[in-house]
Amino acid sequence: MELAGFLEKAGNKNVFNDIGGVNFDSMRGALKGLGFESHDKGGLLKDNTYTQISTGKEFSQAELMKVLKERFPGMDSGPSRLIF
Repeated sequence: MELAGFLEKAGNKNVFNDIGGVNFDSMRGALKGLGFESHDKGGLLKDNTYTQISTGKEFSQAELMKVLKERFPGMDSGPSRLIF
């Protein structure tokens, strides 16, 4: 949710589906547009990882969020919508 909220605030459309969940295909597309590939490993039980396409360097979600916050200074990574 943190990553999807951040991507939406950065101007990416459709990262959330109609019921407030993450649209993973759109989120992966947005990440690819920023130069990263997503490797889903379950998220809740096992952390997802991300690879920078140009370098092959692997990032944890915390590391990726740090990189994105540096690219988009001043952006809050919290959800941009209320989830019930």
